Amino acid sequence: MTENLRSLRLQGFALMIAAAASFCASAIAAAQDSVAEFYRGKTIHFVVGAAAGGGYDVAARTLALHMSRHIPGNPSMVVENMPGASGLVMANSFYNKASRDGLSLGMFSNNLPFEPKLATLGRNAQFDLSRMFWIGSPVQDPLLLWVLTSKARTFEDVRKSKVLIGATVAGGDTYVLPLILREALGAQFEMITGYKGQSEIYLAAERGEVHGMTGGVSVLYGTNANWVREGKAVGLVQFGLDRTEQAKDVPTAIELSTSAADKALFRFIALKFRMARPIALPPETPADRVKALRAAFDATMKDAQFQQDAARAGLEPNPVDGDGIAELTREIETTPDEVSGRLKQILAKVGN
Repeated sequence: MTENLRSLRLQGFALMIAAAASFCASAIAAAQDSVAEFYRGKTIHFVVGAAAGGGYDVAARTLALHMSRHIPGNPSMVVENMPGASGLVMANSFYNKASRDGLSLGMFSNNLPFEPKLATLGRNAQFDLSRMFWIGSPVQDPLLLWVLTSKARTFEDVRKSKVLIGATVAGGDTYVLPLILREALGAQFEMITGYKGQSEIYLAAERGEVHGMTGGVSVLYGTNANWVREGKAVGLVQFGLDRTEQAKDVPTAIELSTSAADKALFRFIALKFRMARPIALPPETPADRVKALRAAFDATMKDAQFQQDAARAGLEPNPVDGDGIAELTREIETTPDEVSGRLKQILAKVGN
């Protein structure tokens, strides 16, 4: 009798588990159907806070070619460039004007997650990144400072003679990173601003207006790989935690640093390049669509066709998912004040 009762209880428990699993599966399927129904026949507007032709643009367009296949309902995806003020124009517009229904994606400047720690934008920052939903970054892309029309061929060379570096605006990476190298490591850089994007600076370097610039490793070794093969362009320093495979002969700023304070400064800066191309959805986007787009991003990163196209575009697909971007933002926020304070002091010299 006891054995029969125990058997009946086990059978009942098994039926409960099966029913719960069936309910969950039905709920997931219903949610997926709902998301697919919403996205079917629609267009996602993928806004990039940078000019066409640069590293952000290349990454966004390569992703957009494939991501829609992994979104329920297979919506089309259109990339729109919104350059200006090192990504600030796009961030303000996206946060305040983008649709909250899951049809707006944004690729932000990787400077912006540092704003809560550095507070350099003040009232100009009309956004709150903590309310965004992070989707991920398709690459980790440390920037690299290179020269084309210069006698300098090593970092030691630029400690001895002036080198003209092309830049967009005084607050952008193309200006700020050479400035930090000048202030921390003694590089004799003079930044020339006014260019609309990286592609214009490439042309300026070819014309001899400037000697070089700070740009994406993937762009230099992809779009302009012939410069490297022919020995015209030489990388002097890169800004990641480690050397990239593409530029394995170029030292990092951390390696060139001799003091603990300098190394800590460049490790802090390197965090932004781990989230190289951060993508987010605006506040109030429905949770099921956030989940679907995160899953679509993750699936795209494993897609063989995406990986092949990324390689052809000069990208090294080494993605960070949405949770990873959120963790990096927390790491930035918990960096010791003496480290972030030093960077803030250097940034105060922008334009001087």
